[in-house]
Amino acid sequence: MSKNNIDEIKKKASDMIDDGKDKLKETADKVGSTVNDRFDELSDLAEEEFAKIYGESESRLESVVGFVKNRPLLSVGIAAIAGLILSRLFRSKK
Repeated sequence: MSKNNIDEIKKKASDMIDDGKDKLKETADKVGSTVNDRFDELSDLAEEEFAKIYGESESRLESVVGFVKNRPLLSVGIAAIAGLILSRLFRSKK
């Protein structure tokens, strides 16, 4: 092979490598964009679900607080009975 042929082959190989790099970068950019878009969608969905669950929990908590404020003696009695039942359930038997 002559020097010109070797240089020509090197040039073609270099061009092919550069083209491959460019195509790989384009593909990586497309995949990255798709992943980012999907992540944003899932993040928004998770935020909506959390807000819905948190809202329901907060509403229930407000209901319980209202019950305790309106009926404090009954609330203490219920808590005492629940504590007694739990202590008997978890009491170690000797």
